Amino acid sequence: MNDTQKALAALRNAWIEVCRDYGERKLNSEGCLQAALYFHMRRILEEQEAQEEQGSRGWFRVFVEAFVTLPGVPADPEADEPAAGPSCIRVDMIVCKGSELVLAIELKYKPRVFPDQDDLRKDLTSLDQMRNRTRRDQRVTIELQRHRDTEAGDPLRLKISPEAKMVLGVFCSDRYRVDLRDFWTDARPLTGRWAKSFREHLPPKLGLCMAYATDPKSRAGDEPPAIAEFHGRPFAAAVTAT
Repeated sequence: MNDTQKALAALRNAWIEVCRDYGERKLNSEGCLQAALYFHMRRILEEQEAQEEQGSRGWFRVFVEAFVTLPGVPADPEADEPAAGPSCIRVDMIVCKGSELVLAIELKYKPRVFPDQDDLRKDLTSLDQMRNRTRRDQRVTIELQRHRDTEAGDPLRLKISPEAKMVLGVFCSDRYRVDLRDFWTDARPLTGRWAKSFREHLPPKLGLCMAYATDPKSRAGDEPPAIAEFHGRPFAAAVTAT
């Protein structure tokens, strides 16, 4: 497996673990989901790397609440994309291997309902903005929040791997089972390549982690773990590679 596939396999296992956490009443907010996913991702990746006996330089790193500065890009007539100026976005979680970003993850936690489509579109637009920043002159800058009060800001300059994948993770009520075509029609970005090139199906670089939570009022006793489902080509490729 390449580094991205290893990170996706770890994410798949970590997502199943946070679904178990929900069943044990350990999740109460999106921030808690973020913390739990970070915990499981780090543990799984560190165990994997210990087995491979890699040096510390090559280890995976997981960051949360990463502020990503995107450089301006010129217009791309072949892709029908206009020029874009520099911008800054916040990403819930990123996974890096060395100096390369291999996963960018956005999260939504609405276990009793379904996330608002505008909120989903905002996250998908952020992921779309990052998905093709693979050229050396388009490297992003990651600013860690704990250093933002310092004068230098301690930015970490990263290259996005050509194999990098974008992932949207959604906790929602089990009353709202996702139909992928309808989901993408309703929530896909209104601008950018994903809006123009992928109108009826998920883009090949986008994976979707779903967690369907049962309403505790509908059951006696402890609620069960949320049901994990995985969609999109990134997860299919990761499973094939294992």
